[in-house]
Amino acid sequence: MLEKAKTVIKNKRLEMKLSQKALAKKAGVSFNTIYNVEKGVSNSNLLTYQKICEALNIKFSDLL
Repeated sequence: MLEKAKTVIKNKRLEMKLSQKALAKKAGVSFNTIYNVEKGVSNSNLLTYQKICEALNIKFSDLL
């Protein structure tokens, strides 16, 4: 999941013209969380991914 998720999240963030910091604020997570998710080194829980999806207006299933 991480490989596809990091690509989908980064591409959608860039499409929305959001910085990692702006996405973190919008999702209610830390900058480090977004950075690590996009690098594929995150051990984030499902709730964190759900928050990011909501901030990007995508479905969680898009990450799978």
